[in-house]
Amino acid sequence: MNLSLQTAIDLIMPAALATGLFKDLVTIQVPSGTFTTEGFPDGQFVDAAGLVGLTAMVAPPSNARIPSNTSKTLSLQQALNAVHVLLGGFYPDVETAWRNGGRAMVNTRLYQNEDILAVESDSQSTQTRMYLRVVTE
Repeated sequence: MNLSLQTAIDLIMPAALATGLFKDLVTIQVPSGTFTTEGFPDGQFVDAAGLVGLTAMVAPPSNARIPSNTSKTLSLQQALNAVHVLLGGFYPDVETAWRNGGRAMVNTRLYQNEDILAVESDSQSTQTRMYLRVVTE
């Protein structure tokens, strides 16, 4: 069967999801936008619209892959432990939320904004990935 290139690309994420490896859930939260009477942000977060309960696959990073080209400063990339999170689809608003102070809840673990080291989407608009620093207590 001959498929057009675009049709083949469109089948990538459905095929990946069908493997059963996407067992993790991600919710992106953004600052509430509410301010105290003194004019300071209230420090509360709300779930970002359309970015709640996203299926994902969490894996250790691979040295064989090309690192994200969208990242924070070099000093913030110094991490002893990190995970690579592949979301089960194309969610470009994740990067916008991250750049605006958002944070990520992966399963039951909270990653503050400074622990999200990079967010990128692929050029074919099929997937979004995050690179997260794991802080151990």
